[in-house]
Amino acid sequence: MHKNAILTHSLFHLLVSEYVALEGTDDEIMISIERDLSHLDTVARIGYSTSDLSAVGVDVSKFSSCLDLPSASRQGCGDYQQATGEVSLVVV
Repeated sequence: MHKNAILTHSLFHLLVSEYVALEGTDDEIMISIERDLSHLDTVARIGYSTSDLSAVGVDVSKFSSCLDLPSASRQGCGDYQQATGEVSLVVV
């Protein structure tokens, strides 16, 4: 186990368990994943998703339809597009 790891799995280590992006400040965030080199023969899969604290997220369909509306008509459109997915770490 990595001595500074916050979240450790047998295949990877995350040094931070939660990443925060602030509206109007952060356009992107960098997430660092350390792969355990003793398990290179195994695919490591890591799931991720956004979550709401004070902002309200909406799905891709709602978000896309809201982009076509004038700003003044975007009631109920949320603050950001929700995201979810999986990262696969494969050695080739």
